[in-house]
Amino acid sequence: MRENKNKGVGIIAVAVAITIVMFLGGNTAIAAQTTATVSIGNASAAPGETTTTTVMANNVTDLATFDINVSYDPSVVNVTSAENNPELGMNMNNLEHAGDGWVRLVNFNIVSAGGGLSGNVLISTLTLEAVGDAGDESTLTIAINTLSNSTEGAIPASSVNGTFTVSAEEDITPPETTITAGPTGIIDYNDVTFSWTGTDDVTPTAQLVYSYKLDGSWSAWTSATSKSYTDLSNGNYTFRVKAKDLADNEDPTPAERAFTVFVPPVHVYTNVSIGNASAAPGETTTTTVMANNVTDLAIFDINVSYDPSVVSVTGATNNPDLGTNLNNLEHAGDGWVRLANFNIVPEGGGLSDNVLISTLTLEAVGDADNESTLTITINTLSNSTEGDIPATAVNGIFTVGLVLKGDINGDDLVNLNDATYLAKHVLGWEGYEVIYANDDINGDGLKNLNDATYLAKHVLGWEGYEEIDC
Repeated sequence: MRENKNKGVGIIAVAVAITIVMFLGGNTAIAAQTTATVSIGNASAAPGETTTTTVMANNVTDLATFDINVSYDPSVVNVTSAENNPELGMNMNNLEHAGDGWVRLVNFNIVSAGGGLSGNVLISTLTLEAVGDAGDESTLTIAINTLSNSTEGAIPASSVNGTFTVSAEEDITPPETTITAGPTGIIDYNDVTFSWTGTDDVTPTAQLVYSYKLDGSWSAWTSATSKSYTDLSNGNYTFRVKAKDLADNEDPTPAERAFTVFVPPVHVYTNVSIGNASAAPGETTTTTVMANNVTDLAIFDINVSYDPSVVSVTGATNNPDLGTNLNNLEHAGDGWVRLANFNIVPEGGGLSDNVLISTLTLEAVGDADNESTLTITINTLSNSTEGDIPATAVNGIFTVGLVLKGDINGDDLVNLNDATYLAKHVLGWEGYEVIYANDDINGDGLKNLNDATYLAKHVLGWEGYEEIDC
């Protein structure tokens, strides 16, 4: 008995397993099927304008016959026509109730078995008129009355509705552009800036874009509202700028402004100058005599005069690039010296721009606060072909002062700038020829980079560098 009972249980278990497998297999086949839909596309038009949308049978097999309602809000949109797919037979649409908010799309189609259409099939193309106001919306609702195949068999399908939106009216009016700032007429400068703005009936000013040009090609569109041009040559110019709105309407009459640049030529005059200088009583300092803005300088003969009770020239070292030194310092104690050279160079072989003539060593012989003018007199200034170089004299001032120890650059401060200035002076940098305090900072009788280093450590408060000998 027990054996038969066990056999019965086994048979039942096998039957249940077979049933489950068959059920799962069937469900897998069902899941693999694709459901057909009838859909209507979204659409949009401005008030009073028309557009089209389509009614489609999607993922359908052997479609032959359809009967479909499309309904909507008649205060927003109206169907004005419907063109069915000619491959689906005769058009039997009913648009009599279009003004009431619905139409019926129908066909009459006789085809042989299997002769229907498959895949994604166009049913009808509807023309829609926007009758509402901008921003209004209506659902386009699909109701499937009949969807049949070639043997009159029903095709199961679901509806996919659409939405109609009344859009804003089409913007066809271009913006206006106005130049708000910029030169006009004849100007005597050549760096210019233009500013502008725009207005439009729809697009806010902040959302307009612009393109501009100055007698050339139009620029790329930009939101910028100004443009600068520098170093323009003398001549006539016209600046133009145009605006574009969000509907891509361009201003057909760009704003423009004509102007003429006329910058008179700048005449650069040559001068011979001597730098200001200062030293404490009994101390010496240096200054330079320069030929500035000169062309092809070859020969010079220059007097420097001063008050000998205040200052005296104790030395003069000429620029070696200007030939042989012929200076006369015999009258230094009388208040004047003569700086001269002997220089033979080929045509065009002189020096140009700002040229060092001589470096003078000055001794303060007066009392603190005494001053003397350092007066330049140009006897001769010639080029490489012995031609005269017209030039003016620029005098300097020598002051006997109580020099602040370590104030190398003469700004009445002692800081790291003085250490840097002293280093550049020692290394012979141009523009650092003159110093305003004794440069033997460490008192070793030498003037070199060690003095600049010592001064830097003194300024920074290093131990052992408290005293400076200047």
